[in-house]
Amino acid sequence: MQITLILMGLFPMSTPDAAIAASPVARCTHRILRQSLRHMPVPLFTRLLADSANRLLRPQLQNGELAFLQGQHWEITLTDIPMTFYLTLGQHQRLVVTRTPQEPDVAFRGPLESFLVLTLQWEDPDTLFFNRRLMVSGNTELGLEIKNFMHGLEATEVLPEPVYRILAALYRALTGLTPAAEGSGHGTVSQAKDIGPGRP
Repeated sequence: MQITLILMGLFPMSTPDAAIAASPVARCTHRILRQSLRHMPVPLFTRLLADSANRLLRPQLQNGELAFLQGQHWEITLTDIPMTFYLTLGQHQRLVVTRTPQEPDVAFRGPLESFLVLTLQWEDPDTLFFNRRLMVSGNTELGLEIKNFMHGLEATEVLPEPVYRILAALYRALTGLTPAAEGSGHGTVSQAKDIGPGRP
């Protein structure tokens, strides 16, 4: 919530892409975001993330589409913050988020901008892994299930429009790039391991 309000103030919805990329304030976004996330109280961070994920993915959770996370720990590391947290499916079909170190069954690693591209579906997940912009290790089958689940979501349906536009503005601020038709996020670079083909 705090970070969302900050971003809404920095990037009004009517702000042109060029102005976002050129803004002196925008150039400080990464530092501000990094400090905000690193110093946010852990209980607040995990509760906000878990509540948001459970709210946005309620239909998929109710339909059992995330059953593959039952008893499994998905480690996510934002390498440029840096920050690591873990997701699993708990009781009553609810996602649980923790920052307490766990033994991960599968781990995704990469810069925040690559996870934004994945969330906003500006590129196919296979492309992000194949082009070495996200890293994955651990259970290959579980990694494929997560990747295919993400690929099957419609970001514009799952994310409320204001949230979608804020995340898009954040990406542009972090990279200075505007993907064509907001459908292709080029320019992010990281090391990765290809987890193989997904859907046929």
